[in-house]
Amino acid sequence: MSEKTKAAIFSLLIIVVIGAVAWAVAFKFFDIEPTEPIAREPTPVVSTEPRPGLVGSNSSIATTSTETRRTYKVKGEDGRVIAVRDFTESALQDKNNKEVKYLAGEDENGFIEDALYVISFFSEDDSFTISLFAQPIGATRKRAESELLSKLGIEQADACLLRYVVLVPFDVDKNYSGRNLGFSFCPGAVQLP
Repeated sequence: MSEKTKAAIFSLLIIVVIGAVAWAVAFKFFDIEPTEPIAREPTPVVSTEPRPGLVGSNSSIATTSTETRRTYKVKGEDGRVIAVRDFTESALQDKNNKEVKYLAGEDENGFIEDALYVISFFSEDDSFTISLFAQPIGATRKRAESELLSKLGIEQADACLLRYVVLVPFDVDKNYSGRNLGFSFCPGAVQLP
């Protein structure tokens, strides 16, 4: 394993530990109640596909399909419950911590050497951590955001309600390390080149 990779992993671990401590302090300070057990429930899929055989079938008609899509409920930053696509079955379970799942950037052997970013989910507090590992970090953040939105099946406005941090290690960009960069489309996000 290269020194750069070791340094990146070490930086990521430090950031995750600091983030976890910050979340714990915030929950204790603000006396936030623990997350309710997560319930999965099927959600009807609405299709806007043209219905063949109908007069004027080139126009889209919304119809409820008998197919269902599993949802996963996470508690947002303000305590609101957000229903997202159930990503838990396709996410990779951390070998050492059953509370952590990886949506991107990790495989069965651990950190993917050429990963541009890692997206982690912490079930203990329903939070997401997006760690950026490639320059330009503005473009990398946008790619990570796009993948997260796709995997969760949510819009940008819902993503802003999630409990999340977007981080970059010191060895990737010393000017932005140690700060929550936020999602580029959310209020208060750090504007990146």
